[in-house]
Amino acid sequence: MELRAKIILLMALIIAVTSFGVVGVWIVRDMITSPTSIDEIVDTAIELGLDRLYVQVVGRADAFYKSDILPRSHLLKDSPNNFDPLGYILEKTRNTGIKISAWMNVFYAWPFGNKPESPNHAINKHPEWVTYDAKGYSMFNYEKAPDVNVPGIFLDPGIDDVKEFVASIAEEIARKYDVGEIHLDYIRYPYRTFGYNPSVMKKFRKWTRQALKEGKIKSFAEVSFDDFRREQVNQTVKLIKEKVEKYGKKLSAAVFPYYPEAHDDRLQDWPTWIKKGYIDYVVL
Repeated sequence: MELRAKIILLMALIIAVTSFGVVGVWIVRDMITSPTSIDEIVDTAIELGLDRLYVQVVGRADAFYKSDILPRSHLLKDSPNNFDPLGYILEKTRNTGIKISAWMNVFYAWPFGNKPESPNHAINKHPEWVTYDAKGYSMFNYEKAPDVNVPGIFLDPGIDDVKEFVASIAEEIARKYDVGEIHLDYIRYPYRTFGYNPSVMKKFRKWTRQALKEGKIKSFAEVSFDDFRREQVNQTVKLIKEKVEKYGKKLSAAVFPYYPEAHDDRLQDWPTWIKKGYIDYVVL
């Protein structure tokens, strides 16, 4: 399929109309692997009258920009080492009226079935950051996806070092590039049956004991592991917001539109993000 047709198809499937009246489209990472493909994207966006491009610059804990934190994506292996997809598309859209949102996958780190080549990739460098299922099995050792629409290996939101890691990525982009906003995706758990990393379970037990001691709860029966996990995601969004707004950047996120699925199955309480000012807007 030619690139222009692919963009139009993506528009038909995932066009985003925000409360600000902005019309945009998500540009996936395999569409920005060369200057030629980016040229065609920008020309098509101008022709179609798009206001904003959500450009995927962090795919699987790897970078489509010049990063000091993440390894360069393997999808750029045939591109010159000095090619910077985010920098190039920002230059191409300058003076066009098209705004660029830097789209990053947050907790989704790698597909099942193989491991990243780079020793500096997060799941190679920190396998202890990967989330566990309720049976005590790390996703790092999964060979294929379970039957719950889980695309790959996730980092565990309950680990404080993971929160700091993903927030540092957002901050790096906000600091280095003249983007209008950072756009979050996979800012959630893979499914409610995950989040049982041993270090997180230890943290949850400590949190429960402290809540009992302070009189916030009267018994263990009042404790909700679901609420605890939702709060881990909430804290991540809040931390990212604090990091990027220092550089005058907005924060948005792609979220599950059906709230019961978002809240109950993916532990993604996005209305709270809006209510508490952790985020500027969401894209359903």
